[in-house]
Amino acid sequence: MNELIGGLDEVGYGAWAGPIISVVAVFSREALLRLPRGVTDSKRLSESARSSLFTPLCRTAVDVGIGHVWPWEIDTIGVSGSLQVSYARALEDLTYQPDTLIVDGTNRVSAFGGEQIIEPKADLNHQQVSAASIIAKHFRDQIMIDLGKAHPAYNWAGNKGYGTADHEQAIFSHGLLVDQSNHDRYIHRRLYTRKVMRRKPA
Repeated sequence: MNELIGGLDEVGYGAWAGPIISVVAVFSREALLRLPRGVTDSKRLSESARSSLFTPLCRTAVDVGIGHVWPWEIDTIGVSGSLQVSYARALEDLTYQPDTLIVDGTNRVSAFGGEQIIEPKADLNHQQVSAASIIAKHFRDQIMIDLGKAHPAYNWAGNKGYGTADHEQAIFSHGLLVDQSNHDRYIHRRLYTRKVMRRKPA
């Protein structure tokens, strides 16, 4: 097999609820030639477009690794540490490690010993990272939609756990889901919602 290039991107960094998800999508040059049309930065695509691309991208890639970091972990180890854990878990999920890793953003990946290309906007400029961003976004959206079915008051199917006005109002009305004894009900991030709770009407 010829050189394998991995693209890494994460989603959920700024959300108030749900996990951070990192994805490494690994491609050979031949696999890149088989990419479906429309692959670009996931933020430029509609939810339906991302959904339609998800399965073809997973089938076209040589390998896909997905790493989760959950809210109770984010509250324990902090944001920077959580990002590195999510990167490491995505790499651990791979069968085929890339020779080179292209990373969206400014953070080197401490768990990867090979060549790294660290580049802001890499999800727009490199198709490997575009693919990773689409897979990550769709995968996390489905998690939030499923969580929203169990907790409909927070409208996670709509806001995906981000800091929207309706999400803030739901927190004021129903409180935070941060049950230490039951991780299935530890969905909000205390680190991210402290300012929100200080704004809560008396």
